[in-house]
Amino acid sequence: MSFSNIIGQDKAVALLLKQLSGNRTPHAYLFSGPSGVGRKKAALELARTLNCTNLKENFLSCNECASCLKIEKEIHPDIHIIDFNYQAMLLDEAPEKQAQLRIDTIRELQKTINMKTNESTWKVFIIDPAEKLTADSANCLLKTLEEPPKNSLLVLISTAKELLPQTIVSRCQHIRFNRLRYENVLEIIKRREFENLNNMEDIITLSDGSAGKAINLINDTDKLSVTLALWNGLKNKTIQTEQLFELSETVSKDRQLLNEIINDLLILSRTSLLESGNTELIGFMLQCKKAIKYNVNTNLLADILFLKLQDFSKNNTLQ
Repeated sequence: MSFSNIIGQDKAVALLLKQLSGNRTPHAYLFSGPSGVGRKKAALELARTLNCTNLKENFLSCNECASCLKIEKEIHPDIHIIDFNYQAMLLDEAPEKQAQLRIDTIRELQKTINMKTNESTWKVFIIDPAEKLTADSANCLLKTLEEPPKNSLLVLISTAKELLPQTIVSRCQHIRFNRLRYENVLEIIKRREFENLNNMEDIITLSDGSAGKAINLINDTDKLSVTLALWNGLKNKTIQTEQLFELSETVSKDRQLLNEIINDLLILSRTSLLESGNTELIGFMLQCKKAIKYNVNTNLLADILFLKLQDFSKNNTLQ
């Protein structure tokens, strides 16, 4: 493993390597950008590079020493991933009930960061998703950012940098991770060596530049089949209204699934909608996404949306 395996993020990697080569690693980074594009992978590789006991030329971690192997398995005692799973374990709660990173979680981080390292040079704390810090937990974290202990590194990972307090952002070295190009996502998928993979082009289009989303789509064949059945039926003008209602009933039973299907339809149809000037339908789809969060009749909502898309597809070419 090395930074060369962070595919499609050349600018971000170049900046990290430049700071490593000049021995100018800051006490805190903010890695922002879409999910599934390599932010966490880069954070773990940075932790591996800082603590590798057999570092090779050009900052290639050896992936053989005890430190590298433990970080690879995410069991290193000095590398901490502060996420909802960690918080659920810390507070003895269910992971699915975690909505924000609370102050008790950050206080535990502060307690740990001020202890001596167990077996490495650097202690690294990866906070993901950083935009889910409460106001109190952000203020608590600010104290650590203002007076960081020696040889400690905080890496904040966020899909929404604008939701973080400016006081937090200003104390971090910000590195932007961009959406991946088609060929980048394709390369990452090929490296995983999935068997009997169909619909590759559709999967990469739906991924919207996120390798993580592409892999989730490959692993969730039921959702993918519903999305493609709906989209191909609309695109080829072959889907009947009765079939639309059947698909609507299927997806509307699960609010999260319906939200994801609408996301996918936005990605697939945006070129056609924008070229036709139909921003009203885009706006309606975005309103549907908001409405799902509330006590709305999801079956009726899906019926209306799918019928609107069908009506649009009759008079326009979907690409």
